[in-house]
Amino acid sequence: MTRGFKEATGDIFAWIDADNYYKLDIVEKVVKIFENDPTIDVMYGNVDVIDEVNKKSHTYFPPKDISFEKALIYATGAIPVQPAVFFKKEVFEKIGGFDSKYRIAGDYDFWLKALKTKPHVYYYNVSFGNYLRDMRGISQSTKGTINGYKEMVDVCKKYDQPLYGKIMMFIKYFKGYVGLFLK
Repeated sequence: MTRGFKEATGDIFAWIDADNYYKLDIVEKVVKIFENDPTIDVMYGNVDVIDEVNKKSHTYFPPKDISFEKALIYATGAIPVQPAVFFKKEVFEKIGGFDSKYRIAGDYDFWLKALKTKPHVYYYNVSFGNYLRDMRGISQSTKGTINGYKEMVDVCKKYDQPLYGKIMMFIKYFKGYVGLFLK
């Protein structure tokens, strides 16, 4: 992934997993907003979560006030959701991109680095795309959940996560792990 970003020639970056997709007109809308307000560094919105197993869907509305401190306290619950975020190339370059040692928690590490620089973040209250929740995904398996937890612990140590955040993260992963066995 890092190679693709390094070779990109545009000024606005985003990434999306192979099983997720954007709404048809969202890229055009996002570009116009960036052009109209050049002070925006990061733009994020909502995402429609589609559960492939239960064939149910809902819209995820992220917090309106994303910050480095809240991202550490609430673990992944206070960062932009991957298919619903765009950011300037300068943000990527300023923080040195992704840490390739993380396969599951790489986006969390990326956003903590980015939020630590206090970028101008803009929330756009529309659904940017669809996130497919599929049990075959790398982070949805038993091994993926365990590896994800280990990576999250490593990332959180790196940024000195407070005790409350450690408890929240443990609860989140414990629920996810138990959920795997119930399905």
